[in-house]
Amino acid sequence: MSSDPSAPRRTNLRKADLDSYLTKLLKVRSRITGEVLNLRDEGHDTGAMPDPSDLSADVSAQDLTFQMVETEENVIQEIDAAIERIRVGSYGICEMSGKPIPKARLNVIPWTRYRVECAEMVEKNGGRRET
Repeated sequence: MSSDPSAPRRTNLRKADLDSYLTKLLKVRSRITGEVLNLRDEGHDTGAMPDPSDLSADVSAQDLTFQMVETEENVIQEIDAAIERIRVGSYGICEMSGKPIPKARLNVIPWTRYRVECAEMVEKNGGRRET
């Protein structure tokens, strides 16, 4: 019986570990969702006309707020994908190498898709995976 090398590997984590990671992911997702909502509220115009001398600072602050919202929304998407990996049984398996992601890494970045060495390769390639 040969296994399909392209098939996703199944997690080797125990149910208790998966439950713990799911709880952690849901807590982080809830916190970030609240932060995004607050940032969006801060970015709304209050209706007052800004002082022209403050306009440049206001635009820079607004740009920074939009960048922060975008970054946090990306993290929420990664968390949602990690929750789905828990659901289908592939959580904790590197999407590039197919090897287990060490628990120490999952404890720090529970939504990670990659082992450290693979994440470094993805970063070096501008977010593109090369297998």
